[in-house]
Amino acid sequence: ASDYRRKEYWIDQPLNHLLEAKLNRFANNTAIICQHRHISYAQLDNLSTKLAQCLADEGLKSGDTALVQLPNCAEFYIVFFALLKCGVVPVFALFNHNLHELIAFSKQISPDLVILSESHQLFEHNESQTEAIIEVGKLMPNADRILLLPEPFGELTADLLPPFHWRDGRSLAAVNSEHADFVSTPADQVAFFQLSGGSTGTPKLIPRTHNDYYYSVRLSAQICMLTEQTVFLCSLPAAHNFTLSSPGALGVFYTGGTVVTATDPSPATCFPLIEKHKVTISSLVPPALSLWLSAAGTRDDNISSLSVIQVGGAKLSP
Repeated sequence: ASDYRRKEYWIDQPLNHLLEAKLNRFANNTAIICQHRHISYAQLDNLSTKLAQCLADEGLKSGDTALVQLPNCAEFYIVFFALLKCGVVPVFALFNHNLHELIAFSKQISPDLVILSESHQLFEHNESQTEAIIEVGKLMPNADRILLLPEPFGELTADLLPPFHWRDGRSLAAVNSEHADFVSTPADQVAFFQLSGGSTGTPKLIPRTHNDYYYSVRLSAQICMLTEQTVFLCSLPAAHNFTLSSPGALGVFYTGGTVVTATDPSPATCFPLIEKHKVTISSLVPPALSLWLSAAGTRDDNISSLSVIQVGGAKLSP
């Protein structure tokens, strides 16, 4: 029974395998469309490998932890795969989480690395918010390991490093001449921490192994019949389990499709993206679906390419 279970469910590969295993077939396919930027599978793999190398050169190693808070953007997925590759185990805070939640997550994992976006309200130019970031830094064993994503987003090409910089002003290019080795955590070990629903207070952290999460991604992609032609609009938070693995962006990457990022789920933001990129599937919560249904008859956007809308997160009313 145990042999059957392993053969049927676990494939004993780290989650980054779902990207790397597809490169021969999908290298030139567009993996991500983020605003004006189109990133191929080869570029996504290259950029995440370069970032993993930079983190390893900084002294980060397999089994270390990270607190990550990024908006819906290509850099989120670059960071996701980079951390998998170098074995750093992250928790992905939602972009609407503020200092209270960040401190709670930091206390639980004592992060060796923090990755934040300068577009978050914590970085508004006033004294109290600046002090808030300093407080987050105090929760880290090494306060220098705060990596920041500038705003607006920079260009992403395979021959460049991702556009992050360290809190002390160093660029990612300032790495050691002798590169450190890096390796993912074993497939039966924790890949990252998922957030609970938070219905009873600050969300709790749920450890997810490579094996169990990879299984969820593969079967979700199969059930939802994703293909190389799938174009998925990610308008809910990218870090949410729904938009990450059910089948979400990871299911799309597993099948060679394209992920289109949206800053929010409003019809004004999403309908033009659906029309422009011929989106075929998206995931919504019921309130957002209601907005889409109301707007569908009043806007001129051609959203006929959209064939599937998944609805989750709450019960859908009749």
